[in-house]
Amino acid sequence: MKGNNRMEDAIRFRLESDSWESRIASGVVAEITGRRERLLLRGSFVSIAAASFSVVVFILNLYFTGITSGSGNSETLYGYTYSVEELSYGSDDVTAEISGLINEAYPMR
Repeated sequence: MKGNNRMEDAIRFRLESDSWESRIASGVVAEITGRRERLLLRGSFVSIAAASFSVVVFILNLYFTGITSGSGNSETLYGYTYSVEELSYGSDDVTAEISGLINEAYPMR
C-alpha cells in the first residue's frame, strides 16, 4: 500500500509542478522542430538531385543531338549544330533559307 501511495504522490507532484510541464512542453516542441527540419533536409536533397538530373539530361540531349544531326561531320557554334557539308556547297537555296530565317527572327528580338 505504501508503494501505491508513493506513486500517487509522484503523479500528483508532477501534475502540480510548473517546471515539469515546461520540460514536457519543450520536449514536444523540440521533437516537432526536429521532424520538420528532417523533412526540409530530405526535401532539399531531393530538389538538388532533381536539378542535377535535369542538367545532366539537358547536356546529354545537346551532346547527342549534335552527334546525330548532319552526316557525321558536324561542328558546334554557340550551342547550335550545323553540318559542314551544308555550308561548304554555298548553294542559293541554303543561303536563301538562312536569310529568310534571320529576317523572320530579327524583329522578334
